[in-house]
Formats: sequence, structure tokens, C-alpha cells
Amino acid sequence: MLGVLGVLGALGLDGLGGSGGSGVSGALGPGPRCDVGHGASATPEMVWVPGGAFEMGDPLEPGEAPSRAVETAGFWMDRTEVTNAQFSRFVQATGYVSEAERARQDQTATRPGVVSVFRQPESVLGREDTSQWWAISREATWRQPAGDGSSIKGREAYPVVAVTYADASAYAQWLGRSLPTEIQWERAARMGATAGNVGDKAAANTWQGLFPVLDAGIDGHAGIAPVGCYAPNEMGIHDLIGNVWELTQDVYRGSGQLGAMIASTTTAGAISRSRADERAVGAHVIKGGSFLCSEDYCARARAGSRQPLEDGMAAVHVGFRTVSVAPGPGSELGTSKSRVAIGQ
Repeated sequence: MLGVLGVLGALGLDGLGGSGGSGVSGALGPGPRCDVGHGASATPEMVWVPGGAFEMGDPLEPGEAPSRAVETAGFWMDRTEVTNAQFSRFVQATGYVSEAERARQDQTATRPGVVSVFRQPESVLGREDTSQWWAISREATWRQPAGDGSSIKGREAYPVVAVTYADASAYAQWLGRSLPTEIQWERAARMGATAGNVGDKAAANTWQGLFPVLDAGIDGHAGIAPVGCYAPNEMGIHDLIGNVWELTQDVYRGSGQLGAMIASTTTAGAISRSRADERAVGAHVIKGGSFLCSEDYCARARAGSRQPLEDGMAAVHVGFRTVSVAPGPGSELGTSKSRVAIGQ
């Protein structure tokens, strides 16, 4: 798993509190104005994404190519990433215990921690050894993403992170929804002007500076940001690019890199298990890049980027949003509005 996340980019955790972050998130300059009402809302607002054909994929990285013509029906998508407040409501209503919390309760040596956390170094000796700045934590959960000493108190409008594919799916099912397919997610990201590619520093939350020792926060946030801080795309959807990677319901079937990436991490002592190939590892596609994507290290803050995240693992830069296939605006059963609150 460590190798997977090393390829995705290091796990920036500035501003989450505790020993794993610098506590400077949102403190550098005025930054973008955050509409935290999106995150505090108990019922996430959804936006209608019309169906149609589009060109999916990028030729830039293995596993993203080739670009190809695809088509999807219309669907509703959360306007923002699911927040701590919204996930908390689900947990309170159902008593759900996340996979990381279950792993923490299991003190046997055969059950490692499942959350990858960032430890920002003052300096590094090259960037091949990613264990210089991150590790897998037994203490971290969605309630304390940086491990012991961290908290989500006061961060109700931030994206929920440190959740696995199973955790995200359980939340979506509770609302009668699902995680987006990769095609749905990329359709939404490519509708209208797709803001936020790395280099467009005002459009999305990414990393500016020398990675992993300095995130200058030129975009207004050094570390994770609340939802709704950056301008939405033309559909009115925020943070499809940057802030946190987002889980999809698609099983990862890529270029065969996954097994090699996971196996390569065992030499660093990050995990105790190795995998022969990607068929032996359940993994799902994550999309869109995150606040740790820099021009000189990750460069994955794009609509066409994709990576695997091993099932049962979580990370402090991976979250999710949900979709619904309820009738769209203008249908006999649907609403005339293109933005509605759907769910419990």
C-alpha cells in the first residue's frame, strides 16, 4: 500500500492538528473564500449532470491511456465532497464503526493499521524513499486523521478522510445512493471548463513549493481545505480537481503496476504483507488528485488521472462523494431544478 501512495504523492496533512501537521492550513494570505455552509449541511446538495458522450482518459501516464469515446446517462452528484459533519451524522444514526477503528481495536500483530499519515520532514535525502515523510498508523481514524493528538473538532466542513472503500460505500448506501463510476466522475469533471489542473494555482487546492518539505500555500491553503473554498466548475460542483482524491465504485484494472508498487514497499518496513500481482489485491479507482499534488512530484490534479487504492486501506488525502440515478430535471418524476437535496 505504501508504494501505491508513494506513487500518488506523499500524504500532506498540514493543518489537521497533532504531530502530523504544521497547523497552518488556511493561514497564508486571504486565500479563497470558503462557503462552509456546504459542509455543515446535514443533507448534501446534489447537482444534475446531463448524460452524453465525451473523450475519457489521458495519454500522460500508464493506466490513463488511451483516450477513448464513452457515454453515460445523466445522474445527480454531490456538489461537494462528503464532509466530517455529514459522515458523523451517518455514524450517529447507524452506529457504524469504520475499518480503521476496527483495526485499532484489534491489538493482534496480524491486523496492521490501515491509515497512511504524513510526517512533514525538515529535509529529505532524495525522494525515492517515501518513508522519510509518511507511515501507516494504527492510531489514525476518520475522527483523528493524523493519529493520537489530532481531531476533527472545528473541522466539520472539511472532507472526511481516512475512510476505506467499504466505509464510503456504507455511507452512500445509507442515503440510497452509490459511489460514482469512473465514467460518471470524469463526465462531471470534464463538463464545461475544467478548472484546477496543477499550475492553475487559483483554481484548486494543490501543493505549491518544494515537496515534501514546504507547501507555500499560494492557493490559500497549505494542506487540506474545507469544501466549497474554490470556484466550482460550470456544473456548480466543487473540488473535483484537488483537495482530496475521490473513491469510485470501479475496480482498478490498469497497467499491472499495482502489485509491483505494493511489493516494493515491504523493504521499507511499512507493511508486513506482499502481493504477487494486482489480481491478488482488491483495489478501486480514485480520481482527481489532491492537496499534495505538486508540479514537480505528483502532477495528477487532472480530470483524466486515476490511481488504485487498495481495499481495506485509507489515507489522509482520499475522500469521496456520492451519486444518485434518480430522475433528472424535466422528467415526469423529477424536479424542475438542477440542484436539489436528495437523501435522508
